[in-house]
Amino acid sequence: ALGGHGVSGHAAAAAVWLAPVHDILTRRAGKPVRNTATAAALAWAALVGWSRMWLGTHYLWNVVLGLTLGFLAGWTASAAWRAGGCIPEPE
Repeated sequence: ALGGHGVSGHAAAAAVWLAPVHDILTRRAGKPVRNTATAAALAWAALVGWSRMWLGTHYLWNVVLGLTLGFLAGWTASAAWRAGGCIPEPE
């Protein structure tokens, strides 16, 4: 947007990692490692979103929309990866 308050690309980029980290990168790890990695990815996305508002570059709705778009893009990528037969479905 002209005033600098469009959808937060930083928040979207931070959130896009959640599903791939959970579904792909840690798929063979134990539950504690998988949960820790997922929590770290969520914390990172929240920190980035908060920092965008703290710096005054975005409003809450900009960050929430960015996080939503990022989470959806990551989930879609993981779903496509699974559909291609690369990742076995959880048992």
